Amino acid sequence: MRAVHADLWAPSRPPRWMELLPPVGWGDGARRVDVEAHRVAARGEMAELRRERAELRAEMAKLSARIEGLLLRQVLADVPLAFAVAGLA
Repeated sequence: MRAVHADLWAPSRPPRWMELLPPVGWGDGARRVDVEAHRVAARGEMAELRRERAELRAEMAKLSARIEGLLLRQVLADVPLAFAVAGLA
């Protein structure tokens, strides 16, 4: 293992792993302007997702209230049926 390590990191030659990297020019690096543009775009997308999440929560609250109302109606409709089945009517 030490021989492999010494071979890979020998000061007499450049590292072998550098040969495996693709050639990169100065144009391939990100500039501050590019990073800033991506940051602004990401913030806009995050704001849009927050707005959509708020809309979904509002829709879920409406559906929950509707289900509760239907459930109460169903329970009240079943009370006379329960008395009839029990023979208490």
